[in-house]
Amino acid sequence: EKKKREKKIKEKSNGEKAKVFRYVLLILIAILLIVGSKYRHIIGITFMKEITEDDAIIIETTTSDNKVYAYQNELLVYSKGKLETYSRYGKKTWEYTFEETFIPEITTKGKYIQVVNKNNGYIYVFENKYESCRKKIDGTIKRASINEKGQSIIHYSKEGIKSNVGVYDKKGNEKYSITLTTENVAKVDVSPNGRYAMIYEVETKGISPNSLVKVVDLNNDDKVTTSLEVSNDTIYDIKLTNSKIIAISSDTVYTYDINSSSKREFKTDDKNISNIAIDKSGIAYVCKEISDESNTIVMLNSKYEEIGKHKYEENVKYFTYYNSLAVVTY
Repeated sequence: EKKKREKKIKEKSNGEKAKVFRYVLLILIAILLIVGSKYRHIIGITFMKEITEDDAIIIETTTSDNKVYAYQNELLVYSKGKLETYSRYGKKTWEYTFEETFIPEITTKGKYIQVVNKNNGYIYVFENKYESCRKKIDGTIKRASINEKGQSIIHYSKEGIKSNVGVYDKKGNEKYSITLTTENVAKVDVSPNGRYAMIYEVETKGISPNSLVKVVDLNNDDKVTTSLEVSNDTIYDIKLTNSKIIAISSDTVYTYDINSSSKREFKTDDKNISNIAIDKSGIAYVCKEISDESNTIVMLNSKYEEIGKHKYEENVKYFTYYNSLAVVTY
């Protein structure tokens, strides 16, 4: 009889705990709904591919002159010498203050953040929001990027060398150094697996530009090969994967397969394309409507078939496309 009474008391206690938990959960949901409605005027939007823009939770930042990026599932904001991250509900989750205020070049890949200060030649690398590297480049930094392994690639010039590319591990140790014959480098990048380095050069002869993309095999004695050459067309954005180069002009998507050395061109129905992002199953790009100055993000699968489209009345400042679409507008 005593055991039965103890069992009833325990069941009653557990029931009350479950009821309290449900109340707490309802309160938390209500708070999140209030926060979502409060941060209505915005520059950052994040939503998954299978839902619409109406389902997006909107986050408001404090000033309009911020540099805003997508970082993992959060927004990364730089303003007046300070880095901050915000959750999708508008809550500040991290901040880092630099010793000086400068105009940075920022790249995010996976858990890594790369911040370049061209004023003093410093490169900062953050891994999961912890500073893992602070390196001084002996020269003038021109271009920089980082990959998902935390490897940095830097294009710089210094005394006696007008154009050099260095690849560094996440601790700042130089692993490769390549001297170039041209200074007309528009972009550098490292593949996610760290095997290839990409050097994108632009040459202007007469009226029409020529784009030349070189790939360096870092596992094969730094062998440099010319992988993609585009004549009489302007490349507005270019990306490197583990096996492909994907570039985009005003109305054409160019794909180069590094392993097979094959090139593919795809003419889009859209015009005035400016930026591209890569998902593991396809690509997305931004095109601007001249008539009403709106912006549309178009998503394509690996066969270049359209699988989604979202229109924005504001300017699309920055976006990423990896499992989900993260969009920053202003």
